[in-house]
Amino acid sequence: MKGTVRVDLHVHTTASPDSQLSVDEAVARAKVLGLQGIAITDHNSIANLEDPTQVVERSGIAVIPGVEVSASEGHVLAYFVPRVPPRDQPLESTIREIRALGGLVVLPHPYRLFHGAARNGLSTAEPLDAVEVQNGHTSASRNAMARRLASDHQLRMFGSSDAHSAKDLGCYFTELTWSEAGWKETLRRGKAVPMGPGLSRGSVSRVGLANAQRRIRRGLRPV
Repeated sequence: MKGTVRVDLHVHTTASPDSQLSVDEAVARAKVLGLQGIAITDHNSIANLEDPTQVVERSGIAVIPGVEVSASEGHVLAYFVPRVPPRDQPLESTIREIRALGGLVVLPHPYRLFHGAARNGLSTAEPLDAVEVQNGHTSASRNAMARRLASDHQLRMFGSSDAHSAKDLGCYFTELTWSEAGWKETLRRGKAVPMGPGLSRGSVSRVGLANAQRRIRRGLRPV
């Protein structure tokens, strides 16, 4: 593989309590969209990953292993970790644990109302590999805040769909300069450009309402 690759780095499947999307459906949608890869990042679960530390090719699509960890301040994306870090720990401890496991750390939707880890200020000095500055399920204003955060801290910027259904997958993605060292180094060091049309304002509102309804059904417990 040479040049650049386009990947959606935040996709939820049936191992997440709020998604009915299968890995096969996600792969098929990615192929239709012309992506080269997707990252499966279920909530506090790696149950749908064949190998949590290695990329697996499925139907010509690279399936990058990840997990969305619930830290006490909000969500954190970890890639290439052999197990799920403990949930509900301080953000700084969660990042240190991901690093100790050999993983990469990305801050998703940092200013989302309930799950944004920086919504009350960034409470860690631990290094990040990137900030998700375009998230398909986040408002344009909060995505703009994320971009400012990444710029202020001189961090790479990722775009991802945060898809929980096939129709949302790929609405945002990241174009990365390919590293001959493989996928992990491509995510770690490749020049990153967030891209994609996003979702309409109405679709973002629809997603927000559905998330709120699920939260109420859970008794207001966070994912």
